[in-house]
Amino acid sequence: MDVIAIDFETANNHASSACQLAAVVVRDSQIVSEHSWLIRPPRMFFSPRNIEIHGIRPEAVREAPTMEQVW
Repeated sequence: MDVIAIDFETANNHASSACQLAAVVVRDSQIVSEHSWLIRPPRMFFSPRNIEIHGIRPEAVREAPTMEQVW
């Protein structure tokens, strides 16, 4: 079975604050492709708790594309 797993990380508790998108393609139980993109959220407010979870800081995404550009 083929599967694509998608993961979003957010800068804070707002769903629109995506700061990273990752995707993994699995075929026959083997990872065949991995991709990850940093995203500049609309507001550059990063919750300390979210930074603690994913380690992504505002300076890492300051020059990154927006969600609209990535998606």
